[in-house]
Amino acid sequence: MEETLSSIKVFVIIPCFNAEKYIEKCVLSIFNSAHHVNVQIFVNIIDDGSTDNSRQIILDLVKRFPKNIFYHFNDENKGASFARNVGLKMIECDGYVLFVDADDYIGKNYIDYLLGHILKSKSQITMFSCGVVQILCKKEDVISEMMNGNVARGLWRKIFSTQVAKQLLFDEHLIVGEDSEWIIKAVSICERVQLIPDNHEYFYIKSDNSITRSAITNSKLLCYVESLIKSREYYLNCLHIDLLHNKDFLDTFCDLFFGLYLHFRKHGSTQEKERYDYIITYIKKNDVVKQYHPKNIKMIFKKILYCYFRPLLYLFKNKY
Repeated sequence: MEETLSSIKVFVIIPCFNAEKYIEKCVLSIFNSAHHVNVQIFVNIIDDGSTDNSRQIILDLVKRFPKNIFYHFNDENKGASFARNVGLKMIECDGYVLFVDADDYIGKNYIDYLLGHILKSKSQITMFSCGVVQILCKKEDVISEMMNGNVARGLWRKIFSTQVAKQLLFDEHLIVGEDSEWIIKAVSICERVQLIPDNHEYFYIKSDNSITRSAITNSKLLCYVESLIKSREYYLNCLHIDLLHNKDFLDTFCDLFFGLYLHFRKHGSTQEKERYDYIITYIKKNDVVKQYHPKNIKMIFKKILYCYFRPLLYLFKNKY
């Protein structure tokens, strides 16, 4: 039977850690964002060891929406990747998946807008972009759109079919960059990905607990580079596609690597040296930098200077 609005289930996964100021507004905005009476909205909230009043607020919300909110409480903080994996495992039937952070909220047309497009296009993923509506069937083209900034690298402003989302888990060893790696893997198992204009109804709140907004550290930069290495290896092993031959992927890889190289030289630590040495070996073994060809020496110099600021922009783009 053809999928219609009368038979759709939408699952919204919310990792929550110390979000007592925001979680209620977030959840209420989700239930206010779908206006078709036969579209069922289910919210999976995973409290990741909060030490504030988040847990009680979640329980109060469950009393208000007993049939539509499902929750899981972690005894200790295990990270957003672990929480999202729990949220995915809670889904037991077909439908569509969205991710929303507990300190964010969405506009009243956000879900209807995404849902309408993914149903009409019969895509497995629909993403907001800076351009016009288009269907991309070539996986490298989708990755280029992500790496050049036309599509946000984060989970936000996207909707996924459960057939795709439930095949994958987030890498729990990555504290940042795990969402980009997960999306790149998700693209690899899709036949059609749709890009649509942003309707500007995902609202990001800059909370104190935001990992991507906190200071640049070696650990963050290591995670971002590692996430790209893992994405490249996944494509090589599963699809025999080398993402280093994709200019936008290579540019992003090298920009982040140069940023890590310069930052580690100044702020290196013995605890992280093994991970750093692995990346250096990987770079040399795969001739990554040799494949990177800026037009001239002046451009290389500009790139090196830019690397001090590029990681900040990269972190910013992950949310927008």
